[in-house]
Amino acid sequence: MPISKKKFKEELNKKAAKDICSEYIFDSDVWLFSKYSTLKITGTYDEFRRSIASQMDVNINCLGIVGSAKLGFSTSPTEKKFKDFSRTSDIDLVIAHEKLFSDVWEQFRKAYYASGNQILRQHARDVFRRFVVVSDVEHYESIYLRDVSTMLDEMKRTVKAKHRIPCALNYRIYASWDDAQRYHIRGIEKLREGTENVDE
Repeated sequence: MPISKKKFKEELNKKAAKDICSEYIFDSDVWLFSKYSTLKITGTYDEFRRSIASQMDVNINCLGIVGSAKLGFSTSPTEKKFKDFSRTSDIDLVIAHEKLFSDVWEQFRKAYYASGNQILRQHARDVFRRFVVVSDVEHYESIYLRDVSTMLDEMKRTVKAKHRIPCALNYRIYASWDDAQRYHIRGIEKLREGTENVDE
């Protein structure tokens, strides 16, 4: 059973951010696939992950849902904090895959040396935190990046149709689960402090 918002707020004031992430952000209870969800998603959480794993040819253990779809409310330290999940909310997906991250990063580096600052402006902050996002609207010169963008776009369309998901599906490709956890631990620390800038 996913944790309630009231209980989460109580735990937030008692436990270390690392423990909050371990127990509630990265556990297997996912609100979106529970009986408490306001959306009637087809299938189970594991079936959802298997659909993505099949489309991307990755291990199911590389995948997880975070954010408001995970708990039923947002833990972002921005103005969205504790906002309930709704049909207009996004579903945030973690893809923790070292090779995919490294390959995309290498292509970003090549693009930077070939064409300059646009790639740096778009991706440097993310890469520093050891995750990447391949845009589905940006025209990349790299054939590899275009292929990855197409693959991810097809994955999102296929998975949304198969599981009858009406919401946008977002993702971040992290170098490892440790990097994903570090990012979210920082977010929980900022949530507790009541500040918004997670990037500092």
